[in-house]
Amino acid sequence: MDDVVKQVLATETFLGSSSHVSPKITASSSSSSSSSWLLLCCKLSILFLAFAESGRNYGVSATIFTFINSCSYGVAVGLQQNTNLLLLENGGFQLPVGVTQAVSAPAGWSGRFWGRTGCNFDANGLGKCVTGDCGGVLECNGAGGAPPATLVQVVVGDGVPDQYDVSLVNGYNLPLQIAASGGTGSCGTAGCISNLNTKCPPALQVANNGVVVACNSACDAFNQPQYCCKGYYNTPGTCPPTPYSEDFKSACPMAWTYAFDTVNTTYTCSGASYTITFCPAAAPAPGTNSASPPYSSSPPSPPAPPSETPGPGSEPSGPAESPTYGSGGESWATALSPPPIWCFLLISSLATLIASSQL
Repeated sequence: MDDVVKQVLATETFLGSSSHVSPKITASSSSSSSSSWLLLCCKLSILFLAFAESGRNYGVSATIFTFINSCSYGVAVGLQQNTNLLLLENGGFQLPVGVTQAVSAPAGWSGRFWGRTGCNFDANGLGKCVTGDCGGVLECNGAGGAPPATLVQVVVGDGVPDQYDVSLVNGYNLPLQIAASGGTGSCGTAGCISNLNTKCPPALQVANNGVVVACNSACDAFNQPQYCCKGYYNTPGTCPPTPYSEDFKSACPMAWTYAFDTVNTTYTCSGASYTITFCPAAAPAPGTNSASPPYSSSPPSPPAPPSETPGPGSEPSGPAESPTYGSGGESWATALSPPPIWCFLLISSLATLIASSQL
């Protein structure tokens, strides 16, 4: 938009060199009136195109998620889109130790990311992971990961802010965090950087060859409605935190720990890119980032458009401050004749062109 404003000012300067040569412009001068309308119509046309292009680009812009493996072991990333949305990276890819990979998600995309551990795949991408497996393949192709798995959940905004969180509702398998960069809003860092596998209660442990490799949620471990917030327990009032979810929250205060967790859970951010780090070395201390409420049933209202400061040639806000043109002190309203028909035709043609290109 800044570039467009510069074009408007450049147009004004260019046209001003011919249409405002003389300061003695009067309402009776038809040539001066036409020149003034030429200036205004050109400026309106440029702004009209700018707002239309801005709206079109806003809906198709992409958000970048950069994955970093800071673990001492390889991770296979899983990506699952929500129903009828674009499949990203065929649903999965290898992320060796110390490797970074960026993934682009379009506006309106939502889904989840997770890390799979203990994976072995052949040259055809067939194999198995000890945790987070998605059917014995490297490319999950839309399938979710088997719990327990630490999840990153995201909603890429389409005219509204992004939403994101880290969830332990389906258990935990490795530490991770998601951090926003360059955005505005409640752009906190969400995650669980603690190694819950070393603190997992015996009843929730998942072991492989005698080693704890993941920690179940109480819901998955016991399949009881009071732990899964189902049936009678399907409201915040009837499904409070349990000792198990409280242990998760104590270790990972910036993550969802059960269905109705509302403390330091979901964040909202506009215009950001995101970094998802497996086994992050450090994260912000609890309470240093503000959090937004969890997902609501309706999307956030789009931000109000910025107000524009009137510039040269803008319509005055009131009679007392109306600019004058010419030696007679005529106001903007009386100094110009009615707009010529070509001005209406120009803007109408632009509107038709833009509407047809967006179909």
